Amino acid sequence: MKRARDLQFNHHPRLATAIHLLFAVAVAATTRPLDAQQTGRRVASRPEFGRVADAMLMADDRVVVLDLQDQRVWYLDAEGRTVATAGRRGAGPGEFLLTERLLRMDDSTVGVIDRRNARLTSIRVRRDTLFAIGSTPYSPTAEEACLLGGEHILAMPDVAKGHQLTRARPDGTALGTFAPITLPDGPPLLREAHLRASIGCLEERNAIVTAAAWHPVVRSFDRTGRTLWESTLPAFRPVRIEATSDGGRRFTYRPDGNSLTTRVLPNGRDTVVVLAQIFWVGPPADTATVIGARYDLDAATGRVLRVREGTERLLDMRNGMEAVMTEDPEPIVRIRRR
Repeated sequence: MKRARDLQFNHHPRLATAIHLLFAVAVAATTRPLDAQQTGRRVASRPEFGRVADAMLMADDRVVVLDLQDQRVWYLDAEGRTVATAGRRGAGPGEFLLTERLLRMDDSTVGVIDRRNARLTSIRVRRDTLFAIGSTPYSPTAEEACLLGGEHILAMPDVAKGHQLTRARPDGTALGTFAPITLPDGPPLLREAHLRASIGCLEERNAIVTAAAWHPVVRSFDRTGRTLWESTLPAFRPVRIEATSDGGRRFTYRPDGNSLTTRVLPNGRDTVVVLAQIFWVGPPADTATVIGARYDLDAATGRVLRVREGTERLLDMRNGMEAVMTEDPEPIVRIRRR
């Protein structure tokens, strides 16, 4: 059983939305290895994760894993053994304060989104070593991002407009917000919870897919913001979110399980996968049991093709390989062939 505070339904205070703070000027023109204190040689042991926030496959036998609890990036082999590490808690170069998502920049580079330091740090993998190749200012309200047609698509809601997504150029020019949804009346924190979503960019279709965090609605848009389709996830267990008298919000969890979407993954040209976790809170009240859920959808129409649930949770998929996590009892991340 996990402590409830370690699950992905934690809510962090938001700084004021400021689209004009996006990106600005990229830092660092040269490639440099992370210092010896932050980079490790391969050892035949598995890391002890605090909370796995995200993971990305970099090769058939290598995966980058982001640990939210200790603010570290791990580079693992196919069996989950440590190859190298990077980062630590702090505000200096190569340090992180609130990292929950990775952004795939190219086949050998990931970006670490650090909302509290309001920056995106790029880390390149080469010969089993991690290199810092610079950082750029990033909006502190951007929870997740993907790349499409040279643009950054951000899961950065505009509460006033009721839009889920923001488009911006890498040079910092904001191109506007899109993906409007109907919101309930209430304070900004309530509206923000309804706007929260996981996103994925489908490059082969030039489209974006959003999956609402707390609701079973999945939608696809083109780059102009035009809606391509909308779908509803079956057997989704939504949490009730209500406004409080002091202008806040209250989450009421169900005894029969609660759903929270966590990732949207392209699976070739024809399929998109929405990942979720299903959790049961308590007893005791500060613990929870978690399993994974996977929804395979037709990328052209949004039709749900298959639903699977299990204790093993999928984290990423690429080129016929999958990164999966099990808890036995501590988290272990491995790579397997599909």
